[in-house]
Amino acid sequence: MKAKKVFRLLVLLLALFSSPFACMGAGSIIFALPSMDSIGFFHGEVRVENHSAESLYITPITTTYAEPRIITQALSLYYRDIPLKASASLNITYDTADFPLAGIAICREKGDCRLLEYTQQEKLTFKDFDALPPLDESWIAVIRSAPKYNFQLFIFAGFALMPFALLALWWHLRKQLERQE
Repeated sequence: MKAKKVFRLLVLLLALFSSPFACMGAGSIIFALPSMDSIGFFHGEVRVENHSAESLYITPITTTYAEPRIITQALSLYYRDIPLKASASLNITYDTADFPLAGIAICREKGDCRLLEYTQQEKLTFKDFDALPPLDESWIAVIRSAPKYNFQLFIFAGFALMPFALLALWWHLRKQLERQE
């Protein structure tokens, strides 16, 4: 019985010590929402419109730190190769200070990639994939070496829910001990 009480106390302490993680996780999720993201000073957004007849995959790229890097989309399940269906559009967000948009890699499913140049406009459209300029090899290498999926949202949700799950476990253990006494 004493071991169960000690375990219950440890669960409560873990819940209390992990409460800052809940704030961090919840804050990250809240500020990833589109309405909250637009309040930042260095927020940039571009609408990419696919006027072609084929579904393609887009990856926003920055070259601020000499070599190209992928700009992560906070609410997307994809880290790279974000699907863009034919005759559809998608908003790309980025930090204009730390990760300004250099261009958007547009790829077919079989790996043929082209560059949609960023022209400082709020809307970028393309009609013919083959008319776009070829993509630089360093950009292709970055895209191919990056993971396909973005698990950032799930990690932050886990941080946000961890203290509540521990508190629920503590409460369940308390109820269980009360029934045994």
